[in-house]
Amino acid sequence: MVTTEKEAFNAIVAHHAILVGEVTRLTKMMVDNGEPEELAKADLIHYLGSEVVPHAIAEELSIYEAATRDLGLTELIEQMTQEHKTLVDELAQLKSSSTEAEAKEHANRFLSLFSDHVARENELILPGLRDSASVDLAETLGEMHKLFEAAKGVAAQRDSH
Repeated sequence: MVTTEKEAFNAIVAHHAILVGEVTRLTKMMVDNGEPEELAKADLIHYLGSEVVPHAIAEELSIYEAATRDLGLTELIEQMTQEHKTLVDELAQLKSSSTEAEAKEHANRFLSLFSDHVARENELILPGLRDSASVDLAETLGEMHKLFEAAKGVAAQRDSH
């Protein structure tokens, strides 16, 4: 259980590293033809829809709200939220891509944007929340985890239909 601000900060950064690492691995498998292209594409799409998108939703409703409310990072958070929308658009374009080249282009674009996005969160948002006297980052992380699990449940339910 995360109890200190430092532990909460480290847990979020570690989760970000897992997400980026897995998106990188799955993208490379698809782009480098480590697997049959359609299988690799399906694996990437599944991971993005079941892990990355729910993470983004949970983040907006917890971390981003705290950063706006307590740190006054309104403009940055608006940019980051717009990047989430761009990532969702890239995922939709990856899903609907009709050629291998098009799929690889969208997968690479998603990976690049996502990696940069996560780095900015780690460097520009999370340290301020960790260091803020008005934010309980451990509590915010707990809230984010609940939201993440709920969003994953919605994604799984949507995928089963």
